[in-house]
Amino acid sequence: MKRILIPTDFSQNARHAIDFALKLFDDESCELTLLHTFGADGMKSPQTLVWQVGDAEVEKASKDSEIELKTLRQDLIASNKNHHHQFKTVSKYNYLSDEIESQLKSGNYDLVVMGTKGSSGSREVWVGSNTVHVLDQVGGVPMLIIPEHSEIKYPGEIALAVTYKEKVPVGHMELLNKIAVQCNSDISLLHVTDGDELTEKQQSIKEEILDAIKYVKIAVYTLADEDDDAEEAIQKFVKDTGVDMIALVNRQHSFFEKMLQKSTLKGLSYHSKVPLLVL
Repeated sequence: MKRILIPTDFSQNARHAIDFALKLFDDESCELTLLHTFGADGMKSPQTLVWQVGDAEVEKASKDSEIELKTLRQDLIASNKNHHHQFKTVSKYNYLSDEIESQLKSGNYDLVVMGTKGSSGSREVWVGSNTVHVLDQVGGVPMLIIPEHSEIKYPGEIALAVTYKEKVPVGHMELLNKIAVQCNSDISLLHVTDGDELTEKQQSIKEEILDAIKYVKIAVYTLADEDDDAEEAIQKFVKDTGVDMIALVNRQHSFFEKMLQKSTLKGLSYHSKVPLLVL
């Protein structure tokens, strides 16, 4: 049984992420844990925030959280046609990233699914930095980030962005393989490069990746990395080819953070359209 952790703030965007996960794994037995954290101000950093909440307020927030989780769980059970999906709830007074890390240490999870909001302005800056913070804090388990405007469907094509600079553990490819096989997806292997020929080490890494996903139809593309702008090259590829999901290997935080920042500054909404699988 696949075990999936899904943080929620009970927003429409969070529900969209849940619905996406249910569609993606509609033929699998899954245990989905709905996590809600409360009591911490998400607009402040964990390093500077001091919780100043009284016991009565904490108790009320805890009860409200549990009621909302119970209502959400009942709604999902009633609306979900897959009887092999089981739903659990967790309500904790904690920071989101800290609690996700705690949950991953105590449970054998296969995936974390998060919704992200792609609006413009200061809200997007907070959502982007919060997502990056979770990625930085939580390791060892793949994360699937679902934008609010993404279509709920099987991904027909998944683009796997790689640099061939570091060896990729075969285990990291297992989830990607399972999704691609179940959804009958094609995989595009994207190598963003400055145009230089592959070194012997890079060629070896490339062959290992191709071997790890050999049971799926693969197309290999090499994209020019003009002006050291890898994220724009990948965005253009997604737009031109209609890729439904993009995957990144080895948690390329600097790439992801730059992508979010550029989206805010230029009004680009790449992450509000295409789900991102971080392996």
